[in-house]
Amino acid sequence: MPTGVPFGAKREMIEAYQESCMGINWRGKFRDIKTEDGRLLSYAEATVFSRAPVAPTGIRRNVVIVYFQGNASSTPPRLPLISAILSSLKTQRSSITYTVIVPSYRGYWTSTGSPSQAGIEKDMKAIFRHLESYNTLGTEFILWGQSIGCGIALKGWANYLQAPKRRIPIHVKGLIMETPFVSVDSMLLALYPQRWLPYRYLSPFLRNHWDVRGAVKEIAERDVGVDIVALRAGRDELVTEEEAVEVEGILGQISRRDRHIRRVVVTGALHVECAAKPQGRNEIINFLKDC
Repeated sequence: MPTGVPFGAKREMIEAYQESCMGINWRGKFRDIKTEDGRLLSYAEATVFSRAPVAPTGIRRNVVIVYFQGNASSTPPRLPLISAILSSLKTQRSSITYTVIVPSYRGYWTSTGSPSQAGIEKDMKAIFRHLESYNTLGTEFILWGQSIGCGIALKGWANYLQAPKRRIPIHVKGLIMETPFVSVDSMLLALYPQRWLPYRYLSPFLRNHWDVRGAVKEIAERDVGVDIVALRAGRDELVTEEEAVEVEGILGQISRRDRHIRRVVVTGALHVECAAKPQGRNEIINFLKDC
C-alpha cells in the first residue's frame, strides 16, 4: 500500500475533533487488536440508538458499520464526517442500535508497523476476527470503504469467507463503496493511457494492487448477495468515469438478485468529498435506513 500517512497523523487525538462530532461520543481503543505477526491495531468506536421506542418484542436490531479509510487519511479527522451521518440515524422510526468501528491499518494513527498490502491483509484477518466479538444473533454488518479502502474491505471480506471461524460468522448485509476503483494497476492505466509514458509499464513492479475484480470473484463464489451503493465523485481527479463504470459493473456481481446496485454520481465532489457533500451524505443515510 502506498505510504500516504499524513504528516503528524500519528499524533492526532480524538479529543481535538470531538466538538465537531455533533454529540456523538467516540472512544479510542488503542493497540487493542493483535495481528498474527504481532502488530497492534487501534480503532475508534461509537454507538448510537435510534429514538424510536423498542419494538413490542423488546428486541432492538443491531447494525455494525465498519469504515475502511482511504490512503492519505487518519482516523480522528474522519470522525466529524461519520458523526454527521450517525446523528441523522438517531431519528430512525425503527428501534436500531448502530455501532461504528473505524480501524486503523498498521502504520496509521497509533497502530504499530508499516503499511503494505501483505501486512494490511493480515490486519484484515485480525479485524474481521475481532468483529465476531460484536456478533449476536441477528446482528447485521455494513462495510463502508473509501477509495482504496473499498478494495481493502472487499479483499478482507473475501479472505474471511474462506477462513475457518472461531465463533458465529458475521453476516455482511450491505456495502457502501465510496469512489472505488478496479485496482491500483488499472487506475494507473486509466490516468496515463499514453503508450509513451512510463506509468503503464510499472504494474509488474507494484507491491500493492488491491484488485477489486479478484476479490469480488472470490465473494461471488460463495453465492453472497448484498445491498450496495456505489458513490462516484462528479469531479474525481483520480478515478476516471470509465474506471468508475467498470468497477460498478464488477460490484454488481455480488448485489442482491432482487435489487440492483445503486449508482450515484455526487455532483461537484472531488475524490475524497462524496460523503462530505449533502447529496452524498444523504445517499449514505438513506442507504443505511433502507438496508
